[in-house]
Amino acid sequence: MTAINSLALIALKCAPNVFDLSSDMTHASIRDQVVRARLLARDLAQLPKPPQSVLVVGAGFAGVSVAMALAAQKIKVLVVEVNRQPFQLQSKVSDRYVAPFMYEWPSHNADDQSYPPAGAPAWSDDSILAGLWDAPAIATLKQAGRDRGAWRKRWKRLHGVRSHGPYPAEPPHWDEWFVRELRGQVPLPAKELARRARARLLEHLAAIPPTSAQLKILTRVDADAIKRFVGAFAKQMGSWYQSMSSPPIPGSYRPWQHLRVATGVDWLTSQPEHNVPCDVDAVILGGGAGPERVELDAYPFKFDAVGPAAGLSFWDNDGWLGASADDHVGVFGAGDGALQDALRALTGHKHPLMTIHAIRRDPRARAALTAVEPELAAIDRQNWLAASWTQVSEEKGKPRFHRGVLDEVLDQRCRAIACRLSEQPGINQAVADILLAGTGVVYHVFQENYFTKSYLLNRFLLHLIDVCQPPGGRLAGKIRYSSMPDMAEIRGYARSVVSARQGYQRADYRIWLKRRYSLSYFSVPMHRVAVRYGRLHPDSQPGHQLLGLSSEKIAERTCLGGVSYPHVAEPMP
Repeated sequence: MTAINSLALIALKCAPNVFDLSSDMTHASIRDQVVRARLLARDLAQLPKPPQSVLVVGAGFAGVSVAMALAAQKIKVLVVEVNRQPFQLQSKVSDRYVAPFMYEWPSHNADDQSYPPAGAPAWSDDSILAGLWDAPAIATLKQAGRDRGAWRKRWKRLHGVRSHGPYPAEPPHWDEWFVRELRGQVPLPAKELARRARARLLEHLAAIPPTSAQLKILTRVDADAIKRFVGAFAKQMGSWYQSMSSPPIPGSYRPWQHLRVATGVDWLTSQPEHNVPCDVDAVILGGGAGPERVELDAYPFKFDAVGPAAGLSFWDNDGWLGASADDHVGVFGAGDGALQDALRALTGHKHPLMTIHAIRRDPRARAALTAVEPELAAIDRQNWLAASWTQVSEEKGKPRFHRGVLDEVLDQRCRAIACRLSEQPGINQAVADILLAGTGVVYHVFQENYFTKSYLLNRFLLHLIDVCQPPGGRLAGKIRYSSMPDMAEIRGYARSVVSARQGYQRADYRIWLKRRYSLSYFSVPMHRVAVRYGRLHPDSQPGHQLLGLSSEKIAERTCLGGVSYPHVAEPMP
């Protein structure tokens, strides 16, 4: 018997010869998506009878990565995308910053902004991400030019100098983080990352010989036609397995394996194409996790309502980095997106790594953090491993996720470490320094009594900020963090029309909350809201939509979805 790599094939298979890279996956960073896609491509290519032609649905980071890796193994790939260009989701947002290894904090490579990681022996990576973080963002360079020019004019006026220079190397008001931005050592805006990824993809496609048709990307395709084909393909493939007890021979296509894309645009040439044929041995879904739920439930008695209490999607520009610290902000949800938004509202920082860097500027805080980082790394690693081997159980007829128990324990341990740190000299002042100066409050509202699926850096920072505040109060002159867990009901509406003020979305919201085991609501006025309730509905995810699978079936095949991924997927031999 031939031994093959099969973990990716088992974990990502959602129907016969259909694999889903996106729905219900625990690890969701862009780097994890790329590694997951490349491992699937490796394992498919190493099958005793690998597919000869593959349809990839979606041209995001996962879909493009699996397509590039399969094409490198001489497997024909057609990528179909409903938008006008690959990486469309990240292309419109400059307020979100992406780092390759931030979720490994506090390991030594968490602050490494090179991909593959610098200093690792004999890394070789030809993925879509390779080298994208090696240069500063264009916006950073433009800002540096403006700052340097203004500072030089002021310097010449102060010193009575008319000639050009000599000047100090950098303006003295530049902070450490901005200098790191100029050196290409910090996270990139999502929009810039998508632009660089498209440039790299164009280079890859242009290098393919014209006589070879290994990889083709069609944009602006008819989503309904693809949905119909994928659903029929999965159904017919399942019937084939049942009747023949073996998979079809790759390359010997049946009528239900023939796809003809009626209309589309060849992304490489920008030329419209009609009736593009494709024979399909396997389908890979990379269409993302579906639309988000960004709206609160309505309050039944809306005396002065003009609209719902709703925020923007995660990959939308919200202007929060320049928002006022005097606002009352509502962040709803206990997952990673909610934690990131709470930190952005509290600090105005572009990225959580920027926050931890700012805390470590104080030598006493740096020493205290360094002392507890091994303990934090150990409990985080234990949590990931335990979650990988823990499935869903039934308790009194209701599904109970043991993962929630693990998250609750991790929360308790993080908070205990944060409490110990708050007693160390310098920590409270360092935390006060990172908070924005203002009279505002960040209300963090969620139904659980612990943070759910979130990475350690965001989780620990919020606990540290919370315990460093005086009980029931705020650090002098600083915006306050108010954690409001264990809410049974969360409802709200807008009392004024949402408008852009100072570059960010702002309105007058009335939020009604009811605590667990309480009989009455209480209201909280807010000016900004971010609703991070995850996906709109399980059936809105591409895997469910395209295949008509139930949540239970998806849960069965994603019990391996919590297995952590390598930092880099090694190239295939």
